[in-house]
Amino acid sequence: MNKTLKNILFIIVGLVVLVSVAGFLLPRHSHVERSIVINAPASAIYQILTSPRAFNTWSPWMEMDTAMEISYFGPATGEGAGFTWKSEEGLGVGRWEIKLLEENAKVVIDLVFGEMDPSIATLELDEEDGGTRVTWTLDSDLGAGPYGRYFGLMMEPWVGSDFEKGLAKLQRIIKDRPMWRIDKIEETVAAPFHMLSVRETIQAEQIGEMLARNYAAIVRYMNERDLDMAAPPLAVYHAWPVDGKGTADVEAAIPIARKDAGTTAIRGIQFAGGPIVTAYYYGPYEQSEHAHTALAAWALEHGKILGASPWEVYVTDPQVEPDSTKWLTQISYRITDAPAQ
Repeated sequence: MNKTLKNILFIIVGLVVLVSVAGFLLPRHSHVERSIVINAPASAIYQILTSPRAFNTWSPWMEMDTAMEISYFGPATGEGAGFTWKSEEGLGVGRWEIKLLEENAKVVIDLVFGEMDPSIATLELDEEDGGTRVTWTLDSDLGAGPYGRYFGLMMEPWVGSDFEKGLAKLQRIIKDRPMWRIDKIEETVAAPFHMLSVRETIQAEQIGEMLARNYAAIVRYMNERDLDMAAPPLAVYHAWPVDGKGTADVEAAIPIARKDAGTTAIRGIQFAGGPIVTAYYYGPYEQSEHAHTALAAWALEHGKILGASPWEVYVTDPQVEPDSTKWLTQISYRITDAPAQ
């Protein structure tokens, strides 16, 4: 081997050693973070962040490959919901899955690129004056070896730029879409019907867990008794704190096709008919107070008195329709004529 070739070889070996040593000096973990303030309550933004399908309406990566193959799995929203992707345009293959939720505050996502170890993506919501700060972070373990750590040098400019684009699009979507609407307010005479119900006194913030738990118990009982559901589930609000904080008296119920006596825990009763007024409300459950306010205004205008214990019929199943602006809830009160002045 001539001297020149040896020198070249020594230089190459030296560079490899230098690159390896320098790689070990680089951080093993990378952190990318971007944030934006959106003029909307945290609850409205949270609804979009907990759905894989909704995520892909503002994801910066979807625009990079419009032909990307997407396969959704798990529930429509919440923990365990996710999707896999396969791209021919440089995005490779991967998996996105919601691992942890803190209502109206945080969404934690496992993000796997190819054969790499999972990265952790986090979307945090912090309400500020006039809006909500959405912070999007990505934390990755680049491995024990030196060469993977060089990839961390590229994560900040590459991923950071994508995060900025995605958050800007999320802001536009939130700004442009109506959070709720009332299609109509209708006065009718309701027919009586049979139902199974569970009534509890709870803290108002426990309402979601209470309804889910009791609907599941009622459905199990219906399956045992071979009972058919006659209409969508409903909840009767016998007492609700004015500010939404404190004790509530709520009845979870499912209408059934025929009379049933129920059990000690699950009551079989007949829901009384009579004159009612109903608002057809579309939007997140958290903003349904707008419908109650509209019904109070309707009653004043039409010379009616709203009865106690209004009820909400949950027509749309959130497991089927992830977009909360499309959720239909029928909110009803019994009504009587106001006394003549």
